[in-house]
Amino acid sequence: MTRDATTAALDAAQGSVVRPVALLRLALDSGDVLATSAPFSVFWAWDDGSPPAEFLGVGNLGKMSAVDEGVEVKPYSVSVQLSGIPQSQISLALNEDYRNRDMQVWLALLDDQHRVIDDPVLLNRVRLDTMNIELGETATIEVTGHSRLADWDRARVRRYTDADQQSVYPNDKGFQFVSQISAGKELIWGKT
Repeated sequence: MTRDATTAALDAAQGSVVRPVALLRLALDSGDVLATSAPFSVFWAWDDGSPPAEFLGVGNLGKMSAVDEGVEVKPYSVSVQLSGIPQSQISLALNEDYRNRDMQVWLALLDDQHRVIDDPVLLNRVRLDTMNIELGETATIEVTGHSRLADWDRARVRRYTDADQQSVYPNDKGFQFVSQISAGKELIWGKT
């Protein structure tokens, strides 16, 4: 997959000192979890038109799997591990509905002031699948996300009934008389 990098980012990558960091966003119901592989916080406006957000620096307390991609049409996954989380904050992870939420991973280059250079490159955008929690004096959380192709083989079970239609579109009346239609019913066309 080709990725676009800005001229400033390409110039920084050619410099004598290169400062790459990973930026992570977990889009959870309780709010976005923003983290970076840097040992300090990094500010960046990941959403157009919004003010710069703080990506919390986890440094050595975090780890990310390799970002796999290839030419095969198959689902790819990425996992991120955060450790050193106080037990007082673990209840948030235990109570959070995380399945099928967005997880984005960017590669950013920092300047000598530790500011993000132009637009980071989006490495991966996946849907959250699992969240494994290990408890001890501190907690370790590992989240795993899969690409949208992981959902390819899942059966889509829909019924042509009013109840099924109402579960997705509550005010739609298009299927309200389906139960009165019978497959064996004789229809006579052209007569009144």
